Amino acid sequence: MDDSPQLPKLDDLLCFNVYALHHSLGRFYHSAFGDVGFTYAKFVALLALNESGPMSLSALSAKTGVEANSLSPLIKKMASFELVERVRDPEDERRIQLAILPFGRTILERASKLVEDNWAQMGISPEDIAAVTRVLAKTKCALDTTSPRKLTIPAPGKPED
Repeated sequence: MDDSPQLPKLDDLLCFNVYALHHSLGRFYHSAFGDVGFTYAKFVALLALNESGPMSLSALSAKTGVEANSLSPLIKKMASFELVERVRDPEDERRIQLAILPFGRTILERASKLVEDNWAQMGISPEDIAAVTRVLAKTKCALDTTSPRKLTIPAPGKPED
């Protein structure tokens, strides 16, 4: 009889499924938005600005989890297409505030509707999405607030303690 521990199967690992889902979502959004030059990053930036109102680049970076040095060129490009505006903060002229413009809101509404329609076409309901999102948010919170136990590796040829 084999006394070795039962190892998990790859398809049963949460981390693997989230990793695979990340890639599938990237392909999904690229396919849905790519033909017109819209991207998932632009979608997220517009959603954040629409949801929270004008904010600094650093606040947008914190809200979206995208590094400011990656957001900066994206925002400049979005401003050139009149999706967002960059204005000086009246309280501190050194800071730039970002805000969604009416054309940006129009694009955001179209993109949001398209995504919703695509989910529905795949048979994934808003309730399904909400349930998965709750579990993912709970998991992320737990991961962000927990220090994992560390792997230890015995020296080759030495028995474990």
